[in-house]
Amino acid sequence: MSVPEKPSSSPTGSSKELAFITEPQDMNEATNMERASNAILLRDNSSAREMKPLPWFSIVFSLLVALFLFALDNTIVADIQAKIIYALGDIEKLSWVSVAFALGAVGTNLLWGKLYSFFDRKPLFIASVANFEVGSALCGAAPTLDVLISG
Repeated sequence: MSVPEKPSSSPTGSSKELAFITEPQDMNEATNMERASNAILLRDNSSAREMKPLPWFSIVFSLLVALFLFALDNTIVADIQAKIIYALGDIEKLSWVSVAFALGAVGTNLLWGKLYSFFDRKPLFIASVANFEVGSALCGAAPTLDVLISG
């Protein structure tokens, strides 16, 4: 199916021939057409943000530090599970020590995603890192295995 475009005339009076916009014949052609239209939109979009290197570096660095804290906490828990069970007892709940951490992270993803869509990202990011640190401190000071799991 083809849709003819309106013939346009230049200020000099000459007119262009009719051009046809065709539907893509296969998926590869559709992808190429989409890329071309996105490139045109990006080129014509004057509201694209320019970011200087220092702010970009600080944003990426802060995100990587938060990811490092998450990974470090997982590594610490994995390494000291035997000592946790020895100190707090309750071997039946050993699997909850590592599962509760991942369950808490996955269970709150939708909540954090919705909060990030409503509120400013920078204070919310700082609050989420602070929330993570409070939970880590609670787990570090846990007198029983149940408090450790809930923290």
